Amino acid sequence: MRALVVKSLGRVDLIGEHTDYALGYVMPAAVNLYIILVGRSSNAVRLQSSVLGEVTEFNLSNLVKSGDWSDYVERHFTMC
Repeated sequence: MRALVVKSLGRVDLIGEHTDYALGYVMPAAVNLYIILVGRSSNAVRLQSSVLGEVTEFNLSNLVKSGDWSDYVERHFTMC
């Protein structure tokens, strides 16, 4: 099975959070962090944080809040 590998650089909005799509002022800046995504055709999601030294997993068929940093990632799957 082939895997898709994507690297996404990080950014922060110093001013204007959530206003760029409403034609407001923004000041984005690149940061020295990134996310690497490796994907295959599956409902299982495994997240690993090199900063926190933690690994967590969840299933796309059964999204449940866990109360940790992975909730942020899970929430974006429910928005798709």
